[in-house]
Order: sequence, then structure tokens, then C-alpha cells
Amino acid sequence: MTKFWFDHLHLVVPDPEKMTEFFMKAFGAKKVSLNELPDGRIRAELKITGGRMIINTPQSTDTRSPDSPQKRYGTEHFGMKVDELESALQQCQAAGAKLVRGATQVRPGVRIAFFMAPNNVLVELVEMK
Repeated sequence: MTKFWFDHLHLVVPDPEKMTEFFMKAFGAKKVSLNELPDGRIRAELKITGGRMIINTPQSTDTRSPDSPQKRYGTEHFGMKVDELESALQQCQAAGAKLVRGATQVRPGVRIAFFMAPNNVLVELVEMK
């Protein structure tokens, strides 16, 4: 059976800097980065006990419907680290998950995939080798 570890929670909010400050003050999170993405969104990454938190603004040009798996406010998705991406995807699909984005290499040694869990919850699987 594939091993899973909690990796990150991804939030979409109007003011990532304000949310970052809150998590630092309230929970002792450490800011890893705060920068502007090529598409103009602001993105923050925090380290917090037990994992990471990624916070960014929504895309200003987004024309998808509000119930699209890719358009979320508040909790956008959460990520689970896995030791073997393909077997993890098979296991999740066997449990009822619907594939949203298949295995994709995002940088050397890092592959991700997304699926929709029950109740319209988006989950990212992250394989780091």
C-alpha cells in the first residue's frame, strides 16, 4: 500500500500578506517567501508545525465558474506527499476519487497530480524523489 504524508494546505485569499501575518502571530508560522507570480498573483509560503501553507490571491482573469475544481476561495486544496505517485492515484481512484490532473512533472524530482475527493474537495498528491 502507498504511504501518504500531509504536505500542505493551499489557501486563496484577497490579501495573502495579511493572512501570512496572522498565521505568524497566531500560530508561530515562519515565512518562507512572499512574492509575485508571473501571472500577477501574490503568493506566500509558510512553514507551520506539521507541514506547509501556501497562500495566494485568485487569478484576476479567471473566467471559470465558481464551482470549478480550479476556482476556490478559502481552502483551495490540500496536498499529500506520497512515495509512489501512480500507485497512490490508483489507490485514490479505487476509493472513489475523480482524476482532475494526471501526473505532471513541475520541476526536477517533483511530480504532482490532482483529484476530486467526495464532497468536491480538491487534493494534490506530491511525489519528491
